[in-house]
Amino acid sequence: WGEGQATREPYFTYAAGDIIMCHYRNVDACPNLLARGVFDAPLRYGTAPRVGDTIDSALAYCYKLLEEGGVCQRTLPSTYSVWTKSSKEQCRDADYDKYVYVHPITGKTKSMLTVDYDAVKDYTRAGQSNIFLIYKTIIVTIYLLVMLGELREICFIAQWIVGYPSVEGWALEHAQEEAEEGKNQEAEESSVVQGVSRQHRVMVSLFVLARFVMLIILTWVGMLFLLKDTDYINLLLNSLGLIVVVEIIQNVYVYLISPELREACESMEPMEVPALGPACLNRRPAVRDLLLITVFMIGVVGAMAANHIFIVDPLTNSLECACLSQGEQCFEAQKYNFQFWKQYWTEDVPSVFKDLDELKVEAEEESSLIQAAAPSASKTLSAADASVAVPSAPVKRRRRAQAHQAGDLSIA
Repeated sequence: WGEGQATREPYFTYAAGDIIMCHYRNVDACPNLLARGVFDAPLRYGTAPRVGDTIDSALAYCYKLLEEGGVCQRTLPSTYSVWTKSSKEQCRDADYDKYVYVHPITGKTKSMLTVDYDAVKDYTRAGQSNIFLIYKTIIVTIYLLVMLGELREICFIAQWIVGYPSVEGWALEHAQEEAEEGKNQEAEESSVVQGVSRQHRVMVSLFVLARFVMLIILTWVGMLFLLKDTDYINLLLNSLGLIVVVEIIQNVYVYLISPELREACESMEPMEVPALGPACLNRRPAVRDLLLITVFMIGVVGAMAANHIFIVDPLTNSLECACLSQGEQCFEAQKYNFQFWKQYWTEDVPSVFKDLDELKVEAEEESSLIQAAAPSASKTLSAADASVAVPSAPVKRRRRAQAHQAGDLSIA
């Protein structure tokens, strides 16, 4: 470092306490700091004049730093103010609990309000409450069961599209038989679909594809909503809203199809379609359903576990660190813990005053040496100036004779 470009270590150590204190964001954190014992050492030993030795003086020091427009906002860059405002939005509303602090020496008490935040409390409940975890698992399971039922209906229609005979194929196969037997008497009461045209098959395929895409989107978005919820009521309402959206297909059939066409469709005989998939499972539908339920439950448990490990726990630790500056995974909380502040107030700050006293002594000694050397130096300079500026009388006469001779030579 060049001259004047560095800060002496005692000044930096003294200012470091105030700068570190600024990361607690706002004045609501001051009672929390007292509760954690951050100011116990100066109150007990009186080693920090800026903190004082009373509860009110410690709170006044904290308020002066963290208040709106306080020392932290005036001193630190504008990014600090941006961070405090954005973190306030992430932490959501503040909740307060009563706390009584006892002075470590005098025993005097002061009633205060420690702060907590809705975001921290919600994610803590989501990560640690077994009742909420069971409740959330039930809601997610019900929603996914509805999605599974929708998927099975899509698979049934897809089987019909693939396996049901076409009109042309059925006509060639049964033309002679119909000519011999004639119309069946039951055809007067109900309709039997013997085959479907190519255009009808393509149209149904497009609808099934659109329904499948909508199912994937609703399942993905719905799981994001439900897994993110940390409130009992919101979790229930969101699941009901998503299920209503899934039932749009049924509502379209009920409200947009005319009653006559609906009655004609419902009066048709069931259409038999060969089942797709492994023949061993098709012959044992109970085993097939049991396997489906097992895979479904494994998927639900896996989704809940992955959400807990990769989303809920990290978010809980992050919010606890950002909002309250505490937590086992919080770097600031572990770095600036009770032991750090005790050492800072009882050892670092007193050593700062000791170092400053030594610097003052050194500065006074240097100043006295400079003042002592100043008179002798001024006398020497004055004598040198006098010897140079005032020549002696013989020197003056010699210079005049030399000048007079030079004038005579120039005339000659």
